[in-house]
Amino acid sequence: AISQSMVERDYSPSTAKYVSQIAPVMAIQWLTVPLHLIAYDLYVHKMGSGRTASDRLAFLRQKYTETVGARSMRIFPAFGLGGLGNTWLRNALLGKPQE
Repeated sequence: AISQSMVERDYSPSTAKYVSQIAPVMAIQWLTVPLHLIAYDLYVHKMGSGRTASDRLAFLRQKYTETVGARSMRIFPAFGLGGLGNTWLRNALLGKPQE
C-alpha cells in the first residue's frame, strides 16, 4: 500500500519499494518505545517502591527521543539494509533482473 501510494505520487517503483521496506520498520519504534520504557521502569522500580505515575512519565519523557533514535539505528541495518540486501542477492543468484 505504501509503495503503490508513492508510485501514484510520481516516485519511481524502485524508490517506492525501498522506502516502503525501510520506513515502517523504523517508524514503528515511535509506537513501541513507550511500552518498552514503561516496562523497563516497572522492572527496575517494582510496584510499591514509592515511584509514582508522574515519576514514570517523567522518565518516559526524558528518555523517549534518545531511545527512539538508538533503537531505529540499531534496527535499520538488520531489517532495512539486510532486507534489501537479501532481496538483491536472492534475485542475483536466481538470475532475476534487478529493479
